[in-house]
Amino acid sequence: MHSLALDRVLCLTVCGYLLSSCSSVGAQDPTADANRASSGEWRGMFSGIRAQGSSGTRLEINLAPGRPVQASGWLEQNGVKWEFTTECEAFASALAAFRDLPALKPGPINLQPNLPDAVPIPPQRRHGESWVIRTSAFAPDWSGIDIELRGPGGPYSSWVSDTVAAVKTCGPPS
Repeated sequence: MHSLALDRVLCLTVCGYLLSSCSSVGAQDPTADANRASSGEWRGMFSGIRAQGSSGTRLEINLAPGRPVQASGWLEQNGVKWEFTTECEAFASALAAFRDLPALKPGPINLQPNLPDAVPIPPQRRHGESWVIRTSAFAPDWSGIDIELRGPGGPYSSWVSDTVAAVKTCGPPS
């Protein structure tokens, strides 16, 4: 039973380092993230979300510091590229929906708090794309880590699929 549930749960891999132990990150050149993104390197603390689908689709969202949330990004799918900002209502709505996703609880399923006797199988999207999602996560004390999520289902993969569909409505490909 646990094996089946593990196949259905997004795998959370801590792939970075604690932000609190990397104070030099904040002192880096502000163009460093853009340079890393253009070189294809996906390591280091990043203020955004990057996703790559099993079909080769790539989505990158870059968040500007501060409030209200201002962001920009690009989507590349089948050799076609879209660029977008939060001026597009569909993209702004997708970002707002991210805040409503359930909190992740890292660790093996048998170490999760309040684990029921029968672990439910989460809903799956038929013919959905499998996603690798890279972003940052924060503890209650605001210490941060880079994280990587992998999986074909679950709320985070569904959110990426919905966001891909939303940003395509933001305008024609560039």
